[in-house]
Amino acid sequence: MLSEPTYKTEGDVKRFDERDTMFAREALVPGSPEEIEYHERFPEKKKVDAISARFIISKLESKSVETQVGRGIYDAFFTPPVALALPDMADGEVTGEPVDREPKEAAHRIKEFARRLGADDVRIGSLKPEWIYSHKGARPFFKDEGYRSPPYFKGKPKGYQGSTYGEKIALRHHTAISMAFEQDPELTATGTSIAVDYEVGRVYANSVLASVQLARFIRALGYPARAHHLRNYLIMLVPVAVDAGIGELGRNGYVVSRKLGAKSRLSAVQT
Repeated sequence: MLSEPTYKTEGDVKRFDERDTMFAREALVPGSPEEIEYHERFPEKKKVDAISARFIISKLESKSVETQVGRGIYDAFFTPPVALALPDMADGEVTGEPVDREPKEAAHRIKEFARRLGADDVRIGSLKPEWIYSHKGARPFFKDEGYRSPPYFKGKPKGYQGSTYGEKIALRHHTAISMAFEQDPELTATGTSIAVDYEVGRVYANSVLASVQLARFIRALGYPARAHHLRNYLIMLVPVAVDAGIGELGRNGYVVSRKLGAKSRLSAVQT
């Protein structure tokens, strides 16, 4: 854990609304209450949001073999993690009595467990309030209990946050375990090819599973923990990783890791 930040801030840092992210905006359904409300507040964004949404749809409509392969890669790596976005996968009740460990030893064991799950770098840091989204904005949303299927899917845990669009977020725990997962440099260097889509998807899927596994492990040790990953996060993973000591913020908006450069993907566990 870093003793102090490696950067300076001026004035108060305002929490960011996830509804303002590009991923949330391109997913707004035209004519829906959410879309109407958002673009009434930000009419200047309506045109570019429609262009972004159309760009995504056009990629799915293409009939080329390359597009079919790309859809297959997407379905293989980006669809299964949605199941790990369920509220009782990302979060849940503590299931065991607190295991008593000296903090330094506990941190060492948690890091080693995360590495065994596939993380190439693991650091622990403070979770600052300014890196928590102010409102939920990105899919998926869980407005009902229709997905319940005991004993594995039990519905929304008590106090679960982030289940509906526009919900205010006020997370309770103030420590984050940040994990970075390395991408193959040769595949990553192929730019916008199917090869890089494959590698990004593969590493993302690994990061999702590892964060859920680590959170469940910590809850079984008697402590609260919530996973934040590609398909379900309420925190900004890049500044959280910087505060944990993974690396520094690059001009490209990525974390430039001390170990992995700019070719990694992130997930985290809040505890």
